[in-house]
Amino acid sequence: DVLRGFNVTPTYTATSAPFLTANATTVGNGKLRIESVAVTTTNIAEGQNNVLLGKFKFVAEGEPVNITRMGLNFVFTTSTATTYVTDVTNVSLKDAAGTSVISGVDPASDACSAAAKCGTATSTDTVSVPVGETIYSVYGNLSTDWTANDTIQVGIFPAIITAKGDVSGNTITPTPS
Repeated sequence: DVLRGFNVTPTYTATSAPFLTANATTVGNGKLRIESVAVTTTNIAEGQNNVLLGKFKFVAEGEPVNITRMGLNFVFTTSTATTYVTDVTNVSLKDAAGTSVISGVDPASDACSAAAKCGTATSTDTVSVPVGETIYSVYGNLSTDWTANDTIQVGIFPAIITAKGDVSGNTITPTPS
């Protein structure tokens, strides 16, 4: 009984086992949707630890989803040529209770455009997303190399997500992809 959260074992009073001749049934995949959540723009002093950098809503449908690889994409707008990827460290993803589900990941340099500086922090920690909506927040430590008006944007990199349904074991491609 899925509604009440327990299994039901039927009993039979007949002397022979009952059976059902039915059409083939195919178990489908669960679904995973990831959306950004607005974070208030704030001024942050350089050299701070555990700074909120972004928030995301994960929506799992049909079954819990286990993510075994995830990329967090960073875009840095800085006034100096040397400030960016190595100046954000110890990136973590935390649930609403503040528990780290991904921790201690440092971004690596990426090429994204001539005007921007980019990096991706890739984790192979397993994140178990329960059915329903779950908010996860991205935190990181900032070096003392930042200057006024530098910005950090963080996103989820769908191409670097490996996810499987907890019940079906089937691969799930998150949306948007």
